[in-house]
Amino acid sequence: ALEMYLLPDPRWANSMDKIKGMVTGFGMDWAPNHQWWGRKAYLFPIGNMVRWGMGWPLGLAALAGWLAAGIALLRRDERHALLWLWVTALVGFQGLQWIKTLRYFLPVFAPLTILAAWWLVTLVDGAAAGRGPRWPAWLAARWPRPSLPTLRPEPMRRAALALVALVVAGTMVWGVAFHGIYREDHPRVAASEWSYRNLPTAFGLMLAAIDDALAD
Repeated sequence: ALEMYLLPDPRWANSMDKIKGMVTGFGMDWAPNHQWWGRKAYLFPIGNMVRWGMGWPLGLAALAGWLAAGIALLRRDERHALLWLWVTALVGFQGLQWIKTLRYFLPVFAPLTILAAWWLVTLVDGAAAGRGPRWPAWLAARWPRPSLPTLRPEPMRRAALALVALVVAGTMVWGVAFHGIYREDHPRVAASEWSYRNLPTAFGLMLAAIDDALAD
């Protein structure tokens, strides 16, 4: 007698099973799922995040920031552990799913932007303090040091500032360009409007004015 109060509604359970089939791609031939066939795990969603979600300048800086934060975490620097773990966990889970829609990755955009900003500021501060990039020990041990180019602080500082300017300006230009997509009608809407105005039909109806009574 208490089953109806303790167990979920069968209609809800059936709906969840149906949705599970839609989002996993198993047990249901659903037309919108066809687009996900052959999409590589991680590579496809991360590529979309860089190209479309954030734009190339910010997207690449975000990936560099995520990688730098991971290396810092291995070195027991836990300042960005929460951001890094959140990004890694969400992308790690969602990147394996059958449906890899970009909107499912929106919760990591802000943390990735913070990591990108941290990485860029770290480059500038390190170059200004004379802490240029150090060659890895394995690389320095393999080739004699005199054959390695010398990294001077001032050119590195200028390069770091130029990189910051490139990321900021590139992201602004990309944002304006991306927003331009939404200043125009969707192609399906534009095609429908053109059809209404140009294709002959059996009859046409045009309202010059709508009476308030009809509108209600």
